[in-house]
Amino acid sequence: MKLWKAVARKLKVRGSPYVWGASIYYTYCRMVFRNGVSTKSVESLFGVSEAAFTKKCTEIRKLLKLNYYDKRFTPPRVYAESPMAEIEEMLMESKLKGIEGFFEVKEKRAEGVLLVNLEDGKEYFVRERKALEKLEIGHVVSATIFPKDDYYVFPGIIRILDPKDKEQRAFIKSIKDYYSGKYIEKAIEIQRDFCEASKEYFGSTDPVFKNGKEAEEAFEKFIKWFSRERKVPGKGKTPLQLSEEKGRKKVPEIPRVRFPREILDAKDVGIVFDEVGGIRILPEYGKVKELFQGDFRKVPNYKDLLEALVYEEGFIPSFVLRSLIEKNPERAVEVFATRFRNIKSIQNVLSLLKRNRSDWDEKPKPTIIPVGR
Repeated sequence: MKLWKAVARKLKVRGSPYVWGASIYYTYCRMVFRNGVSTKSVESLFGVSEAAFTKKCTEIRKLLKLNYYDKRFTPPRVYAESPMAEIEEMLMESKLKGIEGFFEVKEKRAEGVLLVNLEDGKEYFVRERKALEKLEIGHVVSATIFPKDDYYVFPGIIRILDPKDKEQRAFIKSIKDYYSGKYIEKAIEIQRDFCEASKEYFGSTDPVFKNGKEAEEAFEKFIKWFSRERKVPGKGKTPLQLSEEKGRKKVPEIPRVRFPREILDAKDVGIVFDEVGGIRILPEYGKVKELFQGDFRKVPNYKDLLEALVYEEGFIPSFVLRSLIEKNPERAVEVFATRFRNIKSIQNVLSLLKRNRSDWDEKPKPTIIPVGR
């Protein structure tokens, strides 16, 4: 039921209830049982085809960023016997956390790969045979790795960048330049400018839209306005006018904005602009915003929403939630007290979040990586 509620909060549920039931059931069984469940048994149980429910399973896994034995949806007794519990215990004992970032493949060995963290140059040996099949020397991997014994593991999805691809090679160079510190100040400067532009265009740094399609359309129009029509601060002219002064007839074409399908299918989507954290597209942000700035009692199932804020780290980034709380701490105390016991002060609220969210004290990093020329 927790898994289903999480899906229903993020997607507009349409189509056969039997397909949805089969999809949730199959996703859940594959996540928490070592041997999963056969597709034939699911077909027989729900009376739907394998193609119908496995397609939705893929959407669900991407939507919620599910891993095997995902702690958000796995019963404690099952999780306690899982490999992830062993990893977590080791992390607690060593006081280490997963290391997230971009890693370059330095060497391939018999049982894994040696990675170099592009942010600090540290090396990590990741033991996994699948990595040997997919990765080559020079590839850059976007992932989170976790320590286990004297090596590291990939517990989740990894994104691979191949330098043989022209666009990916340029992006890899930009990442390296970014971590060298060469463009950090430039990234912050750009993000601060986006925040000011958002205030001009939307009247807010966190506009909310009825659904993902409306948000995508609005964001695309904003980017075109920002890139062509808005007067550049300190210049008093638009980018197009400045381009013409330099002898160019037009500014470069602007790629069409495309949101992921899970965003397009979502109801209530917010676009949050932050000077440090960059631009975040967040389903259900309108309801979350209403909790702290409107009448929270009018928000459907607001207590379930509060649970998600406390226990689901992938739901609303911690720095976004912290900003909402800081703008109205008295409301934060009032609303959290309706669901959690012993909430009497803002310190109680912050302690609750710190206890349950490992990302609570993490500082956001810029999402914009300026491409060097």
